[in-house]
Amino acid sequence: MGPISLGPKSSVLSRQNGYTNPTIVLLHGFVEQKGRNAFEQLIPLLSDEFSVLFPDMRGFGGSSRSIISFNSASMNRRVMNLTSLVLDLRMTLEQVQRYNTEEQRLHSIVLVATDLVSGMVAYQFASQYPEFLKGLITIQAPHPNVFADLLKNSEEQRQKLFEKNRLLSTLTAIGVPLSDKVKLVQENDFAILSGQFDTTAKSKEYFEANKGKYFNEWSDSTILAAQSMILTGMFKSAAGKNETVAQTPEQFLNMDFTFAKQEYHIKVPTLVMFGDAVENKDGILYPDNVAKMSDYVSELSTKAFADASGNVLHENAAEVALAIKNFVASLMPKQPEPQPAQ
Repeated sequence: MGPISLGPKSSVLSRQNGYTNPTIVLLHGFVEQKGRNAFEQLIPLLSDEFSVLFPDMRGFGGSSRSIISFNSASMNRRVMNLTSLVLDLRMTLEQVQRYNTEEQRLHSIVLVATDLVSGMVAYQFASQYPEFLKGLITIQAPHPNVFADLLKNSEEQRQKLFEKNRLLSTLTAIGVPLSDKVKLVQENDFAILSGQFDTTAKSKEYFEANKGKYFNEWSDSTILAAQSMILTGMFKSAAGKNETVAQTPEQFLNMDFTFAKQEYHIKVPTLVMFGDAVENKDGILYPDNVAKMSDYVSELSTKAFADASGNVLHENAAEVALAIKNFVASLMPKQPEPQPAQ
């Protein structure tokens, strides 16, 4: 099946195989800005058994740029937010189900998210529209409510997220014009973005081999603007100017985290994967996040990769693919044992 057009705000590229298995929908993150590029290692490892879809979220990849404005903050707030991304995903999956056979619809969809932004979209979607999903898989993605609680009550989490993550603190800086944020991210050969891969040796090796692709994507100022709009909406009161957070714990307690505006309880089986290497600098998902997810996820499984960082998808692609296959297999009805011939 070829590309599915979803109108001016979103687009989907797909590769389909394995018609009797669930459809795997891969949501790209905000560092990888195109579905195809984000999962180029994973897709061939899964498409021998599954239908695999990898959408470009609105404002990213092959989707329309016309909804992004460098001059109208109010318009951007209306069109570039988590609610819009969740509704886009619903529209995408409704389109997918129209193309699926009756048997495919029966086996439904397993949704896979790979970072902070796509994880927020996936958790909200799974909470609001569980009827679409056979299961949920997140990679290095915190649960919205757990994450908001830690940001309010854990100095370690606040430091990890804003003081040590230059990309996030730059894109969410208050009082800095959108065009200036884009320039800051693009200067010095995208040093801020490149730093996201400065973790394990495997992560650095992957980035060195693929940096041309990333530099090409990050040269698109409109995509970087889309990242900033979504993140600023999520942390609209959190990040101070420049690279540090000046707010007190009391201010955090009173902050309106738009990504946790309600409780998101997940009732579909869920697998959470994360890198657990000593040199992991990821401030998004670390053990405290994972330990408290069971308060909101009723059927939770976890898998830690001891030798991987926050870039586990690229450092351990084969192992991630195997974990996805094993998890999906656990969701499928057991086939009856063949009876011996009489």
